[in-house]
Amino acid sequence: MEGQQQQQQPPLDQVIALAVQQAVAAIIPDLVNHLAQNPPNLNLPAPIINLPPNLANAIAAAMPQPPQSREPLLRKPDDFTGNKKDYREWNMKITSYIASANTSLNTDEKKIRFVCSYMKEKAGVWAEEQLTARTTNQNWMWNDFTNQMKERFVDKNDKEIARNEIATIQQGNTRAEEFFTKLASLRIRAEYTDPLHDAIIINRLKLGLKTEIVTAIVASGNEPATIEGWRNRVIAVEEALYAHKPKYEVKNSFKPSTTSSSSRAPPPPKPTPSLPLGDPMDIDKMRKEGRCFKCHQKGHLARDCQNRRREVREIWMDLSTEEKRELTELMTANNQSDFTPPQA
Repeated sequence: MEGQQQQQQPPLDQVIALAVQQAVAAIIPDLVNHLAQNPPNLNLPAPIINLPPNLANAIAAAMPQPPQSREPLLRKPDDFTGNKKDYREWNMKITSYIASANTSLNTDEKKIRFVCSYMKEKAGVWAEEQLTARTTNQNWMWNDFTNQMKERFVDKNDKEIARNEIATIQQGNTRAEEFFTKLASLRIRAEYTDPLHDAIIINRLKLGLKTEIVTAIVASGNEPATIEGWRNRVIAVEEALYAHKPKYEVKNSFKPSTTSSSSRAPPPPKPTPSLPLGDPMDIDKMRKEGRCFKCHQKGHLARDCQNRRREVREIWMDLSTEEKRELTELMTANNQSDFTPPQA
């Protein structure tokens, strides 16, 4: 019996290692405080102590581990030369990189020096002036630096330029994905990011997208209420029109590749907006007064506007019989089972 009890007891070195591990873990905080108040004499040679492997591993496991730095996962941004047209995209990339850098760029001074290292030519001259002044004054406030950078490189007329581009944007020969990417960039520059602006942007989309795509979506009776919804629907309809029907050319607006024996007059140009795109203040005012974002009249919402319905009917009636039939087939093939052709 005594022999069995002795066999069940753990080895003595394991018992000692466990005891030391617990003791070290208990005294670490007091030891750190003691060393902070009484720094050791670094000129003395360090004693050499040979510990058993189990004991050394136990002590190492009980010691606190320093945090491991993590390298950013994003690709480093390109250099910025001072061209104001490139500033917004470059600034977005470099700030995203800084945010992903974790501990390597954890002070305002490190952030500022990092940004300045990616500024060349005209921008490099400005960056050198910033570093010289901030080194002299010891002003390394990140927010102050970014505000000065924005003041220097953002075009003062950029917002109005972007709003004018939105007011006249056309899809033309570009694919839907590229069109909506450009629109998203313009919306940020134009400060049209509030959900209240969506109705105005959607109204502009109907005038800028390809006629057959808008007709298919609006005439389906299930018109999206958001810009993201329009983006997804436009991409789906474009795929139905061009990917599944190879006789249609992407660069042409609903034009069959086969020639017809009878010549027909070209379709009329898209209607131009009778009212300006509007300022955010105008949008808020119309919303409070209960006016339609499209015709600015009271008593109905933009999605119920009769002017919109008339435009859709006019576009539909301008299509040939063959185009009407094929558009209906395309919408049915695209799971638009509720598609109903507009009535004259």
